[in-house]
Amino acid sequence: KFDEALDIYNKILKQDNDNLSVIYNKSLLLILMQRKEDALKLLHRIVAKHPDHKKAKEKIHELAEDLDGATPGGS
Repeated sequence: KFDEALDIYNKILKQDNDNLSVIYNKSLLLILMQRKEDALKLLHRIVAKHPDHKKAKEKIHELAEDLDGATPGGS
């Protein structure tokens, strides 16, 4: 089911690459799929465009802790 949901998110993003809600939800899905580094990339993409996105910032900090702080640039 995760793969099906991921396919749907990817199809939406092909048509609307800057859909913030879809990008964020895709990152949450990737976390559930244990693809935390991929999720982190998406979350950084959100914060780069929307520095005030509180939920994305919180998830970045959570993931950085999960990954033992091994990820670069988590502002």
